[in-house]
Amino acid sequence: MRRTRSSRRRRSSRRRLRENSHITPEAWAKQNGLGIEHDNQGQKIIYLSNEEAGVLSLPDDVTWTAEQSYDEESWIVYTGEYAE
Repeated sequence: MRRTRSSRRRRSSRRRLRENSHITPEAWAKQNGLGIEHDNQGQKIIYLSNEEAGVLSLPDDVTWTAEQSYDEESWIVYTGEYAE
């Protein structure tokens, strides 16, 4: 299928929209009444209680990972972003 100029423009616009919709860890934490902390390497992390983890979901357009804590009392969201 050959792409026309207008389809290329639409695709480009969609890509920009997705890039602009990226939410920061700080904004997501604030929106959900949470705080940002840093691990030993300076990575921004967000702690969630089991209750919070049960009702919140991570934004679709991020590559963050979440792991349950060793004592299984909470969750840790690793954002992959580091303090400056």
